[in-house]
Amino acid sequence: PIAAPKRKQEKPVLVGNGALGTPDLWAKRAESFFKSFFPALALFLWVRTCVVEPFFIPSLSMVPTLTPNDQIAVEKFSKIWVSSGAPGISDR
Repeated sequence: PIAAPKRKQEKPVLVGNGALGTPDLWAKRAESFFKSFFPALALFLWVRTCVVEPFFIPSLSMVPTLTPNDQIAVEKFSKIWVSSGAPGISDR
């Protein structure tokens, strides 16, 4: 008869430095995550608020130029920086 190979005795996962890691490791991971997440979130909100905003066309009100379910990006940056003395398209 062939003998079965001996199994290596395994340590429980939740003890020591198993798959979950040490509390110090989790603190470093959390710090790294938040250092990259909050600047990215701030940049996203600034771009969405001041530079460009996406819109969805839900109805036939702009046919034939835009059809329902079209998506457009409206640029806002020029409205902030254009001098108020020069007439724009919306002033006519």
